[in-house]
Amino acid sequence: MFQNAHNKLAEYTEYKKACKRTVSQAADDSSTSTSSSASKRPRLSGDGQLTLHRRTESFPCISQAAVDDLIINYIVDEVRPLSTVEKPSFRAIIHGLSPTHTVMCRKTLTKKLGDKHKALLFDIKQQVIGQPAVCTTTDIWSCMRKSYIGLTAHWITDDLKRRSVALACSRVKGSHTYDIIAEHIMNIHADFGLDHSNITFTVTDNGANVVKAFKEYQEIELGEGPSDDLDDLEDGINEVMSVDVDNILSEPDDSNDVFLPKHMRCASHTLSLLARNDFLKILASDTGTFKRVMRSALAKCSQLWNNVSRSTKSSDAVERIVGVSLCMPGETRWNATYDAIKRLLEPRICDNLSTIMDALELPRFKNMELDILQEYLTVMSPIAMALDKLQGEDNCYLGFLMPTIQQVRKKLAAISPTVEHSAAMADGLIRSLETRFPQV
Repeated sequence: MFQNAHNKLAEYTEYKKACKRTVSQAADDSSTSTSSSASKRPRLSGDGQLTLHRRTESFPCISQAAVDDLIINYIVDEVRPLSTVEKPSFRAIIHGLSPTHTVMCRKTLTKKLGDKHKALLFDIKQQVIGQPAVCTTTDIWSCMRKSYIGLTAHWITDDLKRRSVALACSRVKGSHTYDIIAEHIMNIHADFGLDHSNITFTVTDNGANVVKAFKEYQEIELGEGPSDDLDDLEDGINEVMSVDVDNILSEPDDSNDVFLPKHMRCASHTLSLLARNDFLKILASDTGTFKRVMRSALAKCSQLWNNVSRSTKSSDAVERIVGVSLCMPGETRWNATYDAIKRLLEPRICDNLSTIMDALELPRFKNMELDILQEYLTVMSPIAMALDKLQGEDNCYLGFLMPTIQQVRKKLAAISPTVEHSAAMADGLIRSLETRFPQV
């Protein structure tokens, strides 16, 4: 027994010695690793600031041209003013990261931006000219008392991916008349070598001036006009027409006439008009209590939104009561109005809506008005979902339009018999949908 205990003690002693040797070896390895990586540790400089010492041979050197490109990309991507490169704090960042490089001045930045802009335009022109089918979109808007026109181009590449580029964002001076709009669009198309032969459609909103521009200046291709009918040509082949040669010679040269490609109205904008303008027309034509209750509910919603958006005190009161802020409707996007009403009817806000209205000294919503608003969301939900689908940036194509519109009509027809007060609104929206999308 004692012999067995002695053997166990000897084994334990050898085990402790082996553990000590392992610990000692690990300590030596750790000290070696620490000394080799000491240059990578943050250290305090003489002035007490934290600096990073590292071996320069471990990192590739960056050229001055690469630094300039990074600065230009930052200015462009973040839409920063050109004076940024002259700011002491910005120069301190660049010098702190790379003391051996300099920051260009504003004049140099302007020149480099101009050179890159010319190179980019040339590259875009080469891409666009080689495409057999291009779709362009255009829009006009005003900002800070100035008007602008934007135009983009889109096409499908050989690997079946959509490619999009911005062709122009230029100033429009004067009135937005149809002839000025047509001239701007034609000039932008011509600058990039585009015409009606390789532009499939130009997509715009439903503005009357834009629609008239395409109606007046759209290029008429062979076979589209009545004068191209063969029977008409045969009937008039023997007719003699007298003309005044002096008048013909004195007419101005028409070689610079404006011609626009085929026109297509934006489906998303058309659906927004359906949900906003057509809904108001349907509401105005109602002769029952639905019109009165709906108008009263929308008026109270507007009072609440205006009060919260114009008064920080009211906004703080709403957040204190429900813990969240309200969504505000937009002037140009109907989706924002839909989302704002939907937010009001969320349980955490709707359950405290009377408290909110009392705190803001506004008239309370009646139960009937809340029911009408809920039915409004139910009826309008197919249009809202269709807009979210058609406004997609990457995965939305023309082939999605027809099934999407058909689904909207099908869902509106299914909702109509299920609502108590808004059946006439659903039926009216179906008729407006068929009027605005007759080809679908």
